[in-house]
Amino acid sequence: MQNKCCRRYRFEGIDNFRDLGGYECDGGVTNYGVFYRSTELSHATNADIKKIADLGIAAIVDLRHPEEVRVRPDNYPKSCVYKNINVQGSITPAHLNVHQHVENTCTLWHMYKQLLTFSGAQFRTAIEFLATVQGPALFHCFQGKDRTGLVALFLCAIVGVDEKDCIADYEVSHTYVKGRTTDVTGSCFKNMENLLAFLHKTYGGVKEYLFSIGVAEKTCQQIRDKFIRAEC
Repeated sequence: MQNKCCRRYRFEGIDNFRDLGGYECDGGVTNYGVFYRSTELSHATNADIKKIADLGIAAIVDLRHPEEVRVRPDNYPKSCVYKNINVQGSITPAHLNVHQHVENTCTLWHMYKQLLTFSGAQFRTAIEFLATVQGPALFHCFQGKDRTGLVALFLCAIVGVDEKDCIADYEVSHTYVKGRTTDVTGSCFKNMENLLAFLHKTYGGVKEYLFSIGVAEKTCQQIRDKFIRAEC
């Protein structure tokens, strides 16, 4: 399959599968076919696996906790490099600061703040891997909205995507994952707004947070080199 300028792809056993291309950014627009995001791949069918391969995806970054990986391992093409980077770090699932039974909760940003505070090294590793991988990369967590949403925010911030677009990109996950699990927490825009306010107040912004956890300017430039298309 030739890469298309397509924001969302339809799969049989994968949801919320989206391309981060098409956003205006510093110096142009984000390239299609570079970074993809999705739910976990544990229910990927043979047709889904073929579609991932046809998109030319070279690497899969699994952001889930090792226990999630053990219970629900990914199905993916043999041609893909697979890397599990647990961005929860030392935080166990039971200790995540989340009101998981509140529908479309506006309190998820407390969990995001917790992850950013205690798992900076893991997020740095994820960004560094995505910066250096040869070819398109897919990153995901469970529903592709929380941990995945944070990594998407970082990639978009590095290239200067407007924060309003980052909020909108986060918020749409609710629509694409609704009904697929018993998790009803959603992706209310207030979570991303509050998280961004926290990052600006505490660090000076998203990129400043990344620098504080050790993400180098060289890494950011590697992201820019492949993620920005100069002409709109």
